[in-house]
Amino acid sequence: MTSFVHEVRLAFAAVAADYALALLDASTPLSTEGVAYAGAGVEYLVLHDPHDRVVLTHVALVAARPRLHAELTELVVAAGLGAAQHVRVSGRTRHAVAMSVRSQAEWVRRLHPVLAGPDGPDLIRAARGR
Repeated sequence: MTSFVHEVRLAFAAVAADYALALLDASTPLSTEGVAYAGAGVEYLVLHDPHDRVVLTHVALVAARPRLHAELTELVVAAGLGAAQHVRVSGRTRHAVAMSVRSQAEWVRRLHPVLAGPDGPDLIRAARGR
């Protein structure tokens, strides 16, 4: 059986290498599994909540004051890249988790240059980030 952490590391390997994202120790809410990456002032926390059966990626601009946060799905919509349902979030089965993690890694690939640039805070705010 493949673990969630392994799935995330596999899916995010190329993105992490391309954007020099460092793997961090993930601080996660109780009963969730998580993997965190950071680079260029942006942190990504990829979470699997087995109770709610979802996979979510939380994004934070750590260089912004105050620190800004948003969920990946909202960022995709705010950037005009797609509808919320284009970001896979299902965590109902191992296969669904793997597909959701891969989907979210690809969205991070597309959004990271904007998030790490001067328009990052505006995008977070447009996604109702706080």
